[in-house]
Amino acid sequence: MEDPLDSISPTSSSNNCTICFTEISEEEKITLDCKHFFCNPCIQDWFNNGKNSCPLCRSDIKEYNLNDKDYRIVLKTNLRATGNTREINDLNRYLIKVNSRLKCFLYALIIGSSYLTNMYFDSLSNIVNLREKYEECNKNLTLVTSGDMNIFHNIGMYSLDTHTFRQCSIPKYFYDKCFMSYNYNE
Repeated sequence: MEDPLDSISPTSSSNNCTICFTEISEEEKITLDCKHFFCNPCIQDWFNNGKNSCPLCRSDIKEYNLNDKDYRIVLKTNLRATGNTREINDLNRYLIKVNSRLKCFLYALIIGSSYLTNMYFDSLSNIVNLREKYEECNKNLTLVTSGDMNIFHNIGMYSLDTHTFRQCSIPKYFYDKCFMSYNYNE
């Protein structure tokens, strides 16, 4: 039995590109050193992707033929980048270190500013609350001084929270306000 791969040869009578499988015209046909041929757009894309070997046999391509003209392939390498790889790696490590430090600083700054903002609003809320209590106290003092200043002594008070009984002194105004204003008829 014959091997199907033996039927594929570099000089095969088929005129199809082995990359895109389309018929190749003679103007577009490129023949490589290894005698494999492809259409011009496919092999140019191959070269543009940085590949310099035959797509079929992977042998290095030194030159190719297009329209009976030989073209030589010259590979251009960046000698600066290949010679300074250690310096580039050191620079990358340094930048990674600086980046991580900046991230830590940024996180600390965010947490600190959140804490200070929270403290500011808590203080502001306390100031507003104290101002309201101060104004209420001024209002109550005005009522006490303008009203009856009689003070009841030895008033018994029972605390429901602590279940204790205490004797207190209380102005008559507050006694009347707390105990005499309740309407028992309702």
